[in-house]
Amino acid sequence: MPSSTHKLLNTWIGPAKVVKLTRPHSCLVRMEDGNTRELHVNKLRPYISRIDHVGIIFDQDTDFSELHYAPTDKENQLNIDIELNQMPDILNAQHNYQLRNLLQRYKDIFRNRPGNARVKGHSVKVTADSSPKRLQPYRVPIALQKEVECQINELLDMDLIEHSDSDWAHPVVCVAKKDGSIDCA
Repeated sequence: MPSSTHKLLNTWIGPAKVVKLTRPHSCLVRMEDGNTRELHVNKLRPYISRIDHVGIIFDQDTDFSELHYAPTDKENQLNIDIELNQMPDILNAQHNYQLRNLLQRYKDIFRNRPGNARVKGHSVKVTADSSPKRLQPYRVPIALQKEVECQINELLDMDLIEHSDSDWAHPVVCVAKKDGSIDCA
């Protein structure tokens, strides 16, 4: 049920119990604090209680059968050095210890650079009558060319992309992020 009559200031409050129908489209509603109000049926919404805790899956849980972790490239793994002075001061000693162990145990997941997935590969089947679409090239502004080159070289170094001379191409589009950096898509 709405907390205000002004549409822009409305926040929904609840739970409430419908006591009786007073008119065809109006009902008497009893609030949690004991007050009763008469409301139009269109003003009522189902009450959904908020969940306070996030569901966490532990290795020891048997409800979820076997856990499969994301594949990683062990040869290319970065050595993550966790320093206590970089940890937040709001954690007590026990939570600090647990966080260190968690980060150390899953360091391949929390590293800065993405790893290569071990997949067998895929093939794209192209029919004989298909031809590549000729897309208009997106011009990269001169101010962004250095950043685009840097990001492309970084992806090449990580072996996430490779050079290609194919007629089937996809243009690079620069998108400005909220923090002011550039993302190439």
